[in-house]
Amino acid sequence: METNVRTRTSPAGGTAGGPFFGRAPLVGLRNRGESPADIDQSVEELTLLAGAAGLEPAGQIVATIRDVHPATLIGTGKVEEIAALARDTGAQVIVLDAALLPRQQRNLERATGRVIADRPAVILEIFARRATTREAKLQVELARVEYELPRLAGRWQHLSRQGGGTRLARGEGETQLEVDRRIVMRRASTIRKELRRVERQRDLRRKRRSALYRVSLIGYTNAGKTTLLNALTGSRAYAANQLFATLDPNSRRFQLAGHAPVICTDTVGFVQRLPHSLIKAFHSTLEEAVLTDLCVYVIDASDPRALAHLQTTSDVVDKIGGGQTDTVIVLNKIDRCSDAESATLAFHAAAPEVPVMAASARTGAGIAEIREAIAERADAAARS
Repeated sequence: METNVRTRTSPAGGTAGGPFFGRAPLVGLRNRGESPADIDQSVEELTLLAGAAGLEPAGQIVATIRDVHPATLIGTGKVEEIAALARDTGAQVIVLDAALLPRQQRNLERATGRVIADRPAVILEIFARRATTREAKLQVELARVEYELPRLAGRWQHLSRQGGGTRLARGEGETQLEVDRRIVMRRASTIRKELRRVERQRDLRRKRRSALYRVSLIGYTNAGKTTLLNALTGSRAYAANQLFATLDPNSRRFQLAGHAPVICTDTVGFVQRLPHSLIKAFHSTLEEAVLTDLCVYVIDASDPRALAHLQTTSDVVDKIGGGQTDTVIVLNKIDRCSDAESATLAFHAAAPEVPVMAASARTGAGIAEIREAIAERADAAARS
């Protein structure tokens, strides 16, 4: 069996010489109680994520987990099948649709002779590629550091190369692993301090606009939130048909004649099983979605998984403490929806207590009605 694991960098450090290039088989995981349709949707999303991370998906395997194998998560026979697929496709990377324990990742790499990238590592890579501002880059780096720390024991390539005098530099009895761990923890501490500084600046900006009615556009990645922001406010914020095009909140002001002014904010998109480290690192950014007067859940009405996306969005909002905020649902992209009326009725049934509005940010359909509904809420808030 050929092995390349020794020369790799960590799975969370893919952009500069790491594993996120070339062909990669995708491994879906089916747990007890999950339907084939659930697995198909999850693997389809994993395919999009892998592509956005710079990989070329090359074949798929679904592993049914009847009993969890502590060492590798999946059984020996399936591991051999995955390794064979990687060899047949010439792939050096295998992507698993799971959050792996560090020892599971190491054992799978030894068994397959390939780099193993789990779902969190793939999403971290996409965030790293999309981050442009100082805050977003710091948040991604913090998430990567926290992902990397428990994996240091299995690293072949060390973070620190103290040439010549490494033994003296470490101090008596200090191992390379201890040096690496200290470097990572020190870096994490530095990043947290820098982020706290940025967060204080964000708090000051938020206080300056606190008198205005605040609206947050939240939802699944690539649901059209930024395009909707532009349509509502007449702005030209960057919008692209790609996963996680927006990592930093974009805030724009608009005001209808005779109504109170409104601040509308576009926020980072969600996916299923967004890594906890990213939710934690991006907490200050995600707060923009909950420190608000109105949450607008933006859902791609043309996506067959639209109802599942609503659940994902609601779950993440609950995790960051926004479950009690006033909410409306906007079914976006109705121009691509074959039966907009049925889609609207389905969402009314799924969330009967939440108003549902249909729109197309691209064509402008329904935008005037949404602006009017927001303006009326802003007026009511101003009077209270």
